Amino acid sequence: MNKAITVIERVFYTDAPFFLGGVDNCRGRRCLLPLRCVLYIAITCSHLLSACSGDSMQMPGEEIDGCRIKVASYNLWTSDSRKKYLTSNTSIDRQRFWRPSSVAMLEAIKDVDCDVLAFQEICDSIYGRKGAATSLKVMMEKAMPDYSWVVWSNVDGKRVEDGGRISYTPGICYKTSVLDLTRSGIFWLGGNPDAPWWGGGFSPEYGDPKRACVWALFRHKESGKQFYFLSAHLDTRSFNGVQYPSVNTENCRNLMEYADAELIPKGVPSIIAGDMNVSDKEEGYIDYLNRNTFRLHHWINAYEAARSMSALGPCAKAGPGTTNTHSEADGKDRIDHIFYDGFTMKEYEVARRKYATRNGTLHYPSDHFPITATLLFKQ
Repeated sequence: MNKAITVIERVFYTDAPFFLGGVDNCRGRRCLLPLRCVLYIAITCSHLLSACSGDSMQMPGEEIDGCRIKVASYNLWTSDSRKKYLTSNTSIDRQRFWRPSSVAMLEAIKDVDCDVLAFQEICDSIYGRKGAATSLKVMMEKAMPDYSWVVWSNVDGKRVEDGGRISYTPGICYKTSVLDLTRSGIFWLGGNPDAPWWGGGFSPEYGDPKRACVWALFRHKESGKQFYFLSAHLDTRSFNGVQYPSVNTENCRNLMEYADAELIPKGVPSIIAGDMNVSDKEEGYIDYLNRNTFRLHHWINAYEAARSMSALGPCAKAGPGTTNTHSEADGKDRIDHIFYDGFTMKEYEVARRKYATRNGTLHYPSDHFPITATLLFKQ
């Protein structure tokens, strides 16, 4: 910020010959008076202040090669979770169960029209091992055959197409006409990146050992550039009303440390997207997802960058919340995030829209909204 103010001060106080003016009585220097300079100065100062303030701002004027990519993160709300929460509340429309909602989900994904999406909470019903007629993967193969899936088991570490088990699994879906898949994999967030880090089942003190991040290395066909894309689903901060913030905080730290130190080579563009289950006001985000406080963190938060550049879409301008309640009231917290490195921001949006379910009633397809970012590759 001080640097920006210094530059602005030089603009306002100068002896450059094209400025005419009198004397600044406070400083004894020449000051600016010509009206033809006012607009230029205002625009310059606005851009400088926006670029130099905040946690995740990008500097203006960065060169790009003109190739863009649109990415998303979307928690699909697994069918088991829907049963758990909806069955116990008879006031909630049954159309929010997976089978009636599957057609609405398909339309939502068509609508955002992204080149690559980070999915969370993939289950057998969504992937197609149960109820193929309402499987999102099967429906997309028919309606949007350009998309392919990258899903690894967060239980045994196998690729799902090779028999890996699915349990609340993150994954990636991408357009084969836009991207070539080079390789992919999975790492876990509980402390041991190579496997679920402890031998038991779920424990609120230690979190869910199956929380993981699926990654892919892609080649962008138009530009020839390679980039890493990560889909993460971090643990919640509470269980049965009791707060366990350290579980999510450890997930945040392990995600960023592994991505930076073990997975992504220096200088290779990358995008980290997912349901982080933490807002920018909470411990895990402040300690490890904020690039000003975590020494390894060089990724830019897409929402923060877009806000600083006036590049928020209409829904994101209306409010940053990325979730809705089971009764479909919009949430205020931003717990789904997209971070990027090696790109510049074009637009960020929260796709907050209802779609027709199987009986024609309008509902949100999930308890999360898709968040999207249109990014431009740097030269």
